[in-house]
Amino acid sequence: MDRIAEGLYKVHEAASGSGEQKMETDDDVDVTGHRTSNDPIANVRSVVAGSPSADAGLKNDDVIIQFGSLHAGNFKKLDQIGEIVRNSVEKRVRVTVLRDGHVIRMALSPRQWTGQGLLGCTIVPVNS
Repeated sequence: MDRIAEGLYKVHEAASGSGEQKMETDDDVDVTGHRTSNDPIANVRSVVAGSPSADAGLKNDDVIIQFGSLHAGNFKKLDQIGEIVRNSVEKRVRVTVLRDGHVIRMALSPRQWTGQGLLGCTIVPVNS
């Protein structure tokens, strides 16, 4: 029981600003859309080391099933992803991918960095 209390103390200390870590909550991430399936909307290619995409945990060959509010039920074209990226500079966007049969959620923060673009990866249509 003492270990649980100690763990709770550390979590609350970190959240109060006296610690170094910030707990992620849904308030910190764009979650305006809810996907209803794991159907893919795009694929990830060419993730550059040190890029915002790499920092978020995206990897080559990840299959995107949700990008911000976009999911298979409302996704039409890649330009929609570009619009979300441009409107979310320095903000966190929820991205959900399929990787090796597992659903993985992450928060991606588009931003200027030393490389090209705001993400540092290439996103291509599913059939590419």
